Amino acid sequence: MEASLTELLDHVAVFVRRLDGEILYWTDGCRDFYGYSTEEARGRNASDLLKTVFPLPWNEIEAMLADEGQWSGRLRQTAKSGREIWTESVLRLRDSVNPGGPIVVEQASDISDRVALEEQSALLTRELDHRVRNILTVVQALARMSIPDAPGEQMSKLEDRIAALAEANKLLHESSWKQADLRGVVGEVVNKFGLGGRVAIDGPDVAIVADHAFGLSLALHELATNALKYGALSDQAGSITLSWTLDTDGLAVRVRWKEHDGPPVSPPSRSGFGSRLIRSAIVGAPAPARIEYEPDGLLCELSLKPVDEGA
Repeated sequence: MEASLTELLDHVAVFVRRLDGEILYWTDGCRDFYGYSTEEARGRNASDLLKTVFPLPWNEIEAMLADEGQWSGRLRQTAKSGREIWTESVLRLRDSVNPGGPIVVEQASDISDRVALEEQSALLTRELDHRVRNILTVVQALARMSIPDAPGEQMSKLEDRIAALAEANKLLHESSWKQADLRGVVGEVVNKFGLGGRVAIDGPDVAIVADHAFGLSLALHELATNALKYGALSDQAGSITLSWTLDTDGLAVRVRWKEHDGPPVSPPSRSGFGSRLIRSAIVGAPAPARIEYEPDGLLCELSLKPVDEGA
C-alpha cells in the first residue's frame, strides 16, 4: 500500500524546498511537468529555476504560511523549454527534523489552458464594450442629424437616455456582461445627478441579470429627471427613498422609488413618453412596473430578476 501510494505521489508535480527556496526533493511528476531532472533541480533555488512570478511579495506569503500553515494561489512559472506555465499551486509549511528549519511542500496543477481562455474572454469582452460604446456614439450622432429641428430639451432627454445605456454598459463590462450589481446601478444614477444628500438608499447587496441593468438604468434616469423638474427634488424640502428587497423565494427583486415633501402631485391627464418608458424598460420583469401619483409624492415600484447563484 505504501509503495503504491509513494509511486502515485511521485508522478504528481510536488517538490520540497526550504523557506529560502532551496529544492530538497523533486518528483518524477515535476520532471515531466517542468522538464528539469532531479539532478538539475535539487539544490537550486525554486523561484530562480522556474522564474516564478508570485501574485504577492514573498514576505507576505511567508507570513501567511507562518500564520495558517498553507497558502494557495496562481503562479506564473517557466519550464526548461522556455514555455510559460500558469499553475494553481498549494504551499504547505511543515516542520523538519533535518537541519535548516521548516520546509515547504509545493504542489502545482497546470491551468495554462484555463488562463488562456480567461484572457481570450477578457479580450472579447473589452472589444464588445468598445464596439457598444462606438454604436451608442453613432446613435447619438444619428439622432442629432435626423431630428435637427427638435427642441433642445427633447434632444437633451434623448442624449441623457443614451448616456444611461452607456453607464449600464460600463457596469456590465466590469462583470463580463453576466450580471450587474444593483447598488452599483443605483450609485451611477445618484452620482450622475449629484443626489447623494437627497436620496436615502437602502437594500441588500444583490446582483441582477444583465438585461435588466439596462432597463433599470433608463427607468431611474427618467425618475430622477422628472423629480428634479417637477417632483420632490424640484425644491429644497423634498427627498427620495430608494429601496429594494429580495423576495423570500429569491425569484424577484422589488425596487421602490418614493418621493417625499415635494410639490403636490396629481395624475397626469395623459400618459407621457417618460412613464411609458419606465413601464416598458424592464423586459421580462417578474411583475409589471407600478407608478402611483400619491398626494405626498410619486411612487414607482419595479421588479427585477436576480442572478441565480446556483445556476
